[in-house]
Amino acid sequence: MRRNSLSFQETCVLFKIPTLETLVKWVKIYDEEGPEGLSKENRGRSKPMPKTKKTYDVRSNS
Repeated sequence: MRRNSLSFQETCVLFKIPTLETLVKWVKIYDEEGPEGLSKENRGRSKPMPKTKKTYDVRSNS
């Protein structure tokens, strides 16, 4: 992007990045942490918590 003097919008189109905000976030990470920051496994959406089955006490209170 910087090496080829591309704008943020041009870079998004060229690499099919869905939103400008995504690219801005990636550039910030790259500037702060370097290339290693973009390859961290904890990037992206977190996995949803597993659904637990609710259990009810079916014993009678009488």
